[in-house]
Amino acid sequence: MQNVRVVQPKERPNKGLSVGTRDALSQPREVDVMAICGVITTKEVLRHTATIVREFGPTAYMRCCFAILRGRRTTFLNCVFAV
Repeated sequence: MQNVRVVQPKERPNKGLSVGTRDALSQPREVDVMAICGVITTKEVLRHTATIVREFGPTAYMRCCFAILRGRRTTFLNCVFAV
């Protein structure tokens, strides 16, 4: 005969919330949260050259390259939809 351990569920104060919301609220507040900054990097531009040129055109790719050469922090959307 095997020993079986029965674990009682913990009381959950946010009982009516969805699982994802309940888990998010139960996390400690000091935890670092990943934020998306949206700035393009040299590695991303060079790695995805073919996709950028194929989907957005050579002009958008050149704008990305010029932004990298200038050391300017910019987003991909700013390169594609330059005014």
